[in-house]
Amino acid sequence: MNAEVDNKYSRFLMVTLGERHFGLALDSIREAIALPEITPLPSSPRFFLGVIFLRGSVIPIIDMAAKMGIKELYQGDSFDKGIVICQVNSQYYGILVHAIDSVTSILLKDISEVSNLTNENTSYISGIYKSEQGLTLLIEPLLVVEKSDLSALAEKAKLSA
Repeated sequence: MNAEVDNKYSRFLMVTLGERHFGLALDSIREAIALPEITPLPSSPRFFLGVIFLRGSVIPIIDMAAKMGIKELYQGDSFDKGIVICQVNSQYYGILVHAIDSVTSILLKDISEVSNLTNENTSYISGIYKSEQGLTLLIEPLLVVEKSDLSALAEKAKLSA
């Protein structure tokens, strides 16, 4: 790697799902909020929790743990759940996380590539960061939900409003 790459950073919102830590790329995140009441919609995919009403907009909410196949490794509501609001073009969606931890700047040289570890079901994993706390999967929020799914969820959310 050259010196230019060695000194470049990327920023991540560090979150917890179950007992695992993840980093969400900060450039596509609009805001993080406390867990509001979520209105479920019938006949939705398992990972789609429902919708919230936020500042005049209906926002579809995704259960990140369910989408990633992470089993809940804790009992009860011992986590301070929150919603991370992401923007894809002009559409917004929220990701349910079990805890919002911090914003962290990571040197690009400290991020391991995962191209040989991912497939079409895990293409949202952009890298792995090794810290003193262990390995952290880095997630690209824009790729968590496929654009066709997001459009369908947004349309369903509009119909429910």
